[in-house]
Amino acid sequence: SAAGGPEHWGSLGYPTCSTGLRQSPINVEFNVKPADLPTLAWQIPAAAAGAAAPGVSFDGRSVRVEGYKAVFAYDGLSYELRETVVHTPSEHTFGGQHFAMELQFVHAAQVQGEDKFLVVSAFARTHAESNAVLARLAKAV
Repeated sequence: SAAGGPEHWGSLGYPTCSTGLRQSPINVEFNVKPADLPTLAWQIPAAAAGAAAPGVSFDGRSVRVEGYKAVFAYDGLSYELRETVVHTPSEHTFGGQHFAMELQFVHAAQVQGEDKFLVVSAFARTHAESNAVLARLAKAV
């Protein structure tokens, strides 16, 4: 892993990353119980149809896509999609194993003047029959 990767964050000025118990990255164990979650559905306002294309940047660790105009409704709040972060390999693990890629959809809603965040992650594997675009993206990062 890179010198600036998650396992080194505690020594890079973020001490809670070495001692805390509830921060990213996490390992999801396979003994979790299924949950009845809402369908993931983003709404794109009609006014966004002619908006500028999202911006893309690379910080040496992940690709960020910002400038969406999509909204995700959850638990009575409307969360605006702020950015999508692409990690290769995945930042989080399942049963200790990384996926080839993780897409994190980062949303925020204003609650009493402060941002409340909601992050949805999607994990991808690549293989001989993978979508060619995803395979090229995974190799490029």
